[in-house]
Amino acid sequence: MIKILWVIFVVAVFGRDVPMNGPFGAMRKPPLPIFLLNVPEDVKNEYYDLLGNSQLTIAELKNGIEHLAAENNVLDEYYAHEDQDSYTKHWLSTQLDEILKKLPETKSEIDKVMNDNQLTTVLQNKKMFDLNRKYPTEIAIINYIVNQVLVTATTRQGQITTANKILGGSKPFGDFDKAGENRDKVPK
Repeated sequence: MIKILWVIFVVAVFGRDVPMNGPFGAMRKPPLPIFLLNVPEDVKNEYYDLLGNSQLTIAELKNGIEHLAAENNVLDEYYAHEDQDSYTKHWLSTQLDEILKKLPETKSEIDKVMNDNQLTTVLQNKKMFDLNRKYPTEIAIINYIVNQVLVTATTRQGQITTANKILGGSKPFGDFDKAGENRDKVPK
């Protein structure tokens, strides 16, 4: 019942623009590229039909969009859009390469701070704050990875604890109810 009400709400508020069949099922239509902003509505719908056709390869999709642009006298704008898109992808790839190169160095510096038992907690926090300012993106990525590992480990431990209980307490996977004692025995 809630799903039906949600669909009615979405259709009522957003109308025809929300559902779009694609490789990931129904989704919102992406914004139109700049070169199609001033074309007739039927051309825009043809563009969305191309995007929504999950049977097309990427090459076929690009050819279809290029053909659509040529038919509507916006080919120069299409090529400018493609050039900008190519530049942006290259720039992002370069930025990603730079960030990935810094990750080992960043992790090493974090480890030094976290493993230095001669620091007070205040000084440790200050050093971590300084590292966060020096490597903001890299530390955000490392934090994300650590959180994912913790979630996975917690889930895995919970699944093992549940399996132990289901198997009548025989604990064939070890005694994971005692936190930390069997860390090295967690199945991978």
